[in-house]
Amino acid sequence: SAEGLAEAAAGIAEAAGSLGPCAPDAACLEAHNLVTVAALTAHAAWLRAETRGCHGRTDFPERDDARWLTHLVWRRGADVREAPVGTLGMMAS
Repeated sequence: SAEGLAEAAAGIAEAAGSLGPCAPDAACLEAHNLVTVAALTAHAAWLRAETRGCHGRTDFPERDDARWLTHLVWRRGADVREAPVGTLGMMAS
């Protein structure tokens, strides 16, 4: 639900804030990367207002192909955009 995802995002933000600056070692970089992926995943789950596969939303319990048969693409420094299913292989990097 949106409420559960907001709680998750708050927990992720708290974890990110506790990391502090990163030394150039694998463990620190991995921790920062894991927090980044968790934040992106929670945000994408919040945007996707439907249930699909293992992504279940109690506030949107039904699958909605008319609206959500799409990929969410998020690149650093850019807004989230949608790419129709089947087109990701054709996207420029």
